[in-house]
Amino acid sequence: MNLHQRIDELQLTAVETAAVKWQYSLYGSFYTSLFNAIMLADELNLERLAKAFPTEVEAYERYSREENWWVELQDKFLNS
Repeated sequence: MNLHQRIDELQLTAVETAAVKWQYSLYGSFYTSLFNAIMLADELNLERLAKAFPTEVEAYERYSREENWWVELQDKFLNS
């Protein structure tokens, strides 16, 4: 089973899916560049990006700011 099939099988939320695709390099060049921009953005520009890409910004914020969120999602993705 490939990683895309695993995402479908687990019925991850849109935010969880975005985080998994970002962290496992499953995105193409556009979303890879978008996540690079999100990671480099200051708070004002992050708010602007969130208006256009709310799912991706939430994935980044939960990954980077919410304790254990990524650890638990990774465990769900790899071990469920």
